[in-house]
Amino acid sequence: MAAALSLGLVVPGVAAATTPAGPAAPPSGTATGAYFFPYFTGESTADGETISFAVSDGPDPLEWTTLNGGEPVLTSDLGTRGLRDPFLIRGGDGTYYLLATDLQIYGGGNFGDAQETGSRSIMVWESTDLVDWGEQREIELAPENAGNLWAPEAYWDEAAGEFVVYWASALYPDDVPPAERDIRDSYQRMLYATTTDFETFSEPRPWIDEPQGDGLGMIDSTVQEEGGVYYRLTKDESYMGMRQESSTDLRRTQGVSDGDGWDLIKERVGFGQPNPWGGTFTGGEGPTLFPSLTDDRWFLLQDQPSYHGGQGYMLFETDDLSSGEWTANLDAILPASPRHGTVLPITAEERERLLAAYPPAETPVQEHTLEVDAAAAGTQMSDDLYGVFYEDINYAADGGLYAELVRNRSFEFAATDNASFTGMTGWDVVQRRGSTGTAVVGSERGEWLNASNRASLTIQADGPGVGVRNAGFNDGLAIEKRKKYDFSVFARAERGQRLAVSLESPDGGTTYASTTVQVNGSDRWRKHTATLTANRTVTDARLVVTGGARGTLRLDMVSLFPRDTWVGPVNGRSALRADLAQKVAELEPSFLRFPGGCVTNVGTFDTYLESDGADRRRTYQWKETIGPVEERPTNWNFWGYNQTYGLGYLEYFEFAEDLGATPLPVLSVGANGCGSTIPEMTDDVRIDRWVQDTVDLIEFANGSVRTKWGKVRASLGHPEPFGLRYIGLGNEENTDTFQANFPRFRDAVEAAHPEVTVISNSGPDDAGARFDELWEFNREQGVAMVDEHYYNDPSWFLSNTERYDSYDREGPHVFLGEYASRGNAWSNALSEAAYMTGIERNADLVELASYAPMFANEDHVQWSPDMMWFDNDESWGSTSYWTQKMFMTNTGDEVVPSTHDGPEETPADLSGGVFLSTWNTRAAYDDVVVTDNASGDVLFSDSFDDASGWDPQSGSWAVADGEYVQSAGNVTDARSIITDAYAKDWDNYTLELDARKLGGSEAFLIGFAAGGRDDFYWWNLGGWNNTRQALQRADNSSANEVAAVEGHAMQTGRDYHVKIVVSGRTIRLYLDGALQMTYTEPATESLYQVVTRDERTGDLVLKVVNPYESVARTSVSVAGAEVRSRVEVTEMAGAPSARNTKTQPERVVPVEGRTRLDVSRSGGGSAFTYDFPAHSVTFLRLQER
Repeated sequence: MAAALSLGLVVPGVAAATTPAGPAAPPSGTATGAYFFPYFTGESTADGETISFAVSDGPDPLEWTTLNGGEPVLTSDLGTRGLRDPFLIRGGDGTYYLLATDLQIYGGGNFGDAQETGSRSIMVWESTDLVDWGEQREIELAPENAGNLWAPEAYWDEAAGEFVVYWASALYPDDVPPAERDIRDSYQRMLYATTTDFETFSEPRPWIDEPQGDGLGMIDSTVQEEGGVYYRLTKDESYMGMRQESSTDLRRTQGVSDGDGWDLIKERVGFGQPNPWGGTFTGGEGPTLFPSLTDDRWFLLQDQPSYHGGQGYMLFETDDLSSGEWTANLDAILPASPRHGTVLPITAEERERLLAAYPPAETPVQEHTLEVDAAAAGTQMSDDLYGVFYEDINYAADGGLYAELVRNRSFEFAATDNASFTGMTGWDVVQRRGSTGTAVVGSERGEWLNASNRASLTIQADGPGVGVRNAGFNDGLAIEKRKKYDFSVFARAERGQRLAVSLESPDGGTTYASTTVQVNGSDRWRKHTATLTANRTVTDARLVVTGGARGTLRLDMVSLFPRDTWVGPVNGRSALRADLAQKVAELEPSFLRFPGGCVTNVGTFDTYLESDGADRRRTYQWKETIGPVEERPTNWNFWGYNQTYGLGYLEYFEFAEDLGATPLPVLSVGANGCGSTIPEMTDDVRIDRWVQDTVDLIEFANGSVRTKWGKVRASLGHPEPFGLRYIGLGNEENTDTFQANFPRFRDAVEAAHPEVTVISNSGPDDAGARFDELWEFNREQGVAMVDEHYYNDPSWFLSNTERYDSYDREGPHVFLGEYASRGNAWSNALSEAAYMTGIERNADLVELASYAPMFANEDHVQWSPDMMWFDNDESWGSTSYWTQKMFMTNTGDEVVPSTHDGPEETPADLSGGVFLSTWNTRAAYDDVVVTDNASGDVLFSDSFDDASGWDPQSGSWAVADGEYVQSAGNVTDARSIITDAYAKDWDNYTLELDARKLGGSEAFLIGFAAGGRDDFYWWNLGGWNNTRQALQRADNSSANEVAAVEGHAMQTGRDYHVKIVVSGRTIRLYLDGALQMTYTEPATESLYQVVTRDERTGDLVLKVVNPYESVARTSVSVAGAEVRSRVEVTEMAGAPSARNTKTQPERVVPVEGRTRLDVSRSGGGSAFTYDFPAHSVTFLRLQER
């Protein structure tokens, strides 16, 4: 076995255990106070495969300063002249050794060749102070039959007095010439050698030899020691993620000899954790593992590159290195674009020395002008411009804004809500006082609490002390010392007894509060209440309810509310969680849109009672959500859980009233949206009932107490009307049924309540055929307002601030009901703020706008980004929350004309590699050629003698009869990329190929300008079930349409010639020689601004967004107004990657203050200069003299 795997390497015998010891500590008498971080930045730029330096800003790894003005410190004059994967170790004498991979991909290299005939050398530097580095030396260390040497690292073996150096190499038989090597016939192994001076080395030996598939093995090992145990992380290429193992012997092999191997701790380390870019960690490489300098934690950086759905390194942490359980730390603000490197503790003195030798870059300054004409006629802004959108998504209601602490209080959870749910979800059985028994959820008709609440818990006990315990949401029930909690339960028993109610620790060993309630033996449902007062503050309490006698006890609606819920200024104490409701109130919204969202319009159309309780997937129906909470029927939530309707229409109306916001309910008209395939509403009887329900809702909101539904409202404790002024009909409902049904709903509303403005919808996208069709329909219908929804990348928002400038003011106006940049970093909020300047500039047309979604429980996330985050006891606003708050509380009444002039942005040309794909379609491709537009050089060509130039990502790809065939007909995005497509720096090129559809629902996806898995353009030919073609762009997200041709189908069996010309930022698409589309990617502005006037104060409010790294030194002139020198300033600024998190909830928030400007005044006008910081949002409130 050993000989077969080693391919001529020396195979170690069983090594004697050595005394573990990590790299040498800093000199005696000194303490580590910071971290040093050498790294490379990637292969997409000419200087990316060099070594850059950064130091932490303190003793934690959360914030960093990039050294040397952001320029590389170490470059290579040897070997391939590329440097990757720098590793740094401190020797026992204080000498630092820096090792690096000799590899250059930029400029035409590829990872296939690099594993077959790549460099077999490591690059080495030495330094005694991290500042002065000796001459680079190249050491050929991998054996002659190796195709590469990647990611070298070292560990000091104190017992042996030598360094163990380990790296990855693909090995080939000696009789295979280098030119004939094929990585698919080999795989990466981890090898090691020893040295004392990094000049002479022992012969390489195998360390890890585990084939993981054709061309796939193990790479990127890193090691740390704790408590006499070595912990190793290695990338397993079969799933492209890290494996963690342990051993007491550093040199113990794995897969090399019988009986060897390290102990497995964890596969797929970190998978499923949230990443900093709004997605999930799904694969990584290039680990660096290092200890905390302040406590017992360990940190891990893993590189989640674009081809794994990330954007580089992200930080993880654990308080138990042996567990393999790593949690993402989203507080880290890493240097720009770090890739595989090393983090090493250093002293504070070493840090200062590095800062002095390699000072960070000074912030550049650019000159701008801003001219404001305060005397000119302005544009009146909508009085209701900014509001909030609430949807029960991410557990925003139960477990969120609704203050109920008990999860599944009525035992109604079921698999129809979520496959993992049962009637006992959230509960478990307790048996005390020596008694035993059972607890079973049932719904026998004779045992119903009422017709709308049918499930209940039956406890059978042979004595007192048997009951149930509820774990609440998140970690448990959050309770606070000396605070009161209101308990209630519906109970019935065949024997009189006293129920014991308590708040306890998870193990039941500590009681935080207790009380009892008396239940009679009438065996009839009756509500019981009690109060619990907590004696301790904890976040993981359990609510325990146990019976006091043998026999049968039934429970339902087991509830616990904090006494301290939010108190509204109109309606008093509410059922809302105080901190969450208060955060909404502080936004000062003008409207509240509710209850969704997809929650509104996905489901069946009968009521709970009409289906006799059988239908648990109903479209939201407002009448089911009012009245006593125990009479509100349970329902499935579109987002994969249960909704109790504890928050119903009355609560929403009252919340709006307490916020001082106008209510804006959205109702379905019976058409599908949100991807639903549930049968739509087409029969007249049902439509008539739903139309009447819609009209009834307005009467419920606005009718006098003499009307039927006004009387119902009054009976629920609110005789005064709510003053509803808007109603939305159809949330993202974009099928033909919407156009069929909408007029009936709209006509009925306008006939009964002409005072209410009906808002229609335009589907879920910002462009496209269906968007255009719905807008045309809405114009024909003469609707007053259309609801637009879109979630796009930051670049889209920065490039589309003029979107509404050209909208027809005579047609329907706009309700921007849902929008957000994909991500919760400060860069996302900056792009949204830039876009909001365009919203305000068009606030005569855009009458309403609301960010979405509003809430997310951090343990139950179905959608991100979100405005506000929370767990069971804490809440924090994202950076987007704070930018929204700045705009919402400083809106103004009139847009004042203003003009900006500044340096022209010169965006980079579109660049990247190419790929082929299909969508639920079989297809054949041939004669793929990529040509440089200027030189005519062929950058790539393939006539498919074989498939060696391609790397399938999904689908079933093979060469057949000289064509490249994708034969899986049921795969979406069945993609195959050219080797190292995402590393290509090609720009200004032409891609040509032949394509033939073999079968399936669509046709071809031709990718280009591809820099990553989610960073590309593709031409979608035959999309939307072969009805159209579209150019789509993905910018670290799914592909969004930017241009389209309608009514276009591709024929099966016909050969097509496809030609894509990329020139700068312009794309031209040709099919069989005919030009189909031309598209130029919009450029961004160099500064974003809008000026509004506050009529109440007379103030001019300059709102300036600078999303770039330069200070915007801006000469501001104000014609027609002499302004005071003293101004109010509200400003947000931070690192683009910064996020507000639970541990750092106010990392980037507005800072308010006053400053004095150097104002010159003449001719009734004023002028001054202001430096708008890099990556900032600034509001200057100017007062006239």
